[in-house]
Amino acid sequence: MDHEKEIISLSAETIAIQAVLVHVLRRLAKSNPDLWKAIAVGFDDATSEVENIALQHGAEAKSERTLEALRIVEVNRKASLGAGLLAERESPEMSSRSEPP
Repeated sequence: MDHEKEIISLSAETIAIQAVLVHVLRRLAKSNPDLWKAIAVGFDDATSEVENIALQHGAEAKSERTLEALRIVEVNRKASLGAGLLAERESPEMSSRSEPP
């Protein structure tokens, strides 16, 4: 397989896995406030993990790769938990974005 075909294949696989994950998490989050909170905390954990991996490998927390990984985590967070609900959690009257809807 040449490099271009391999890149296309890996990209398609990543999109497919991401779509499945987001839709399953969204359904779980909508089904139960406790699951919503657990999923929200899981995304917080994922953000921390990306930062820790970058630091362990000698990359700066603000490197291009790390920033892109963090952006993708946030896109998936919003897609899974609902951008509107997250905006409500980030408002001044709410104490934590990890509170259930």
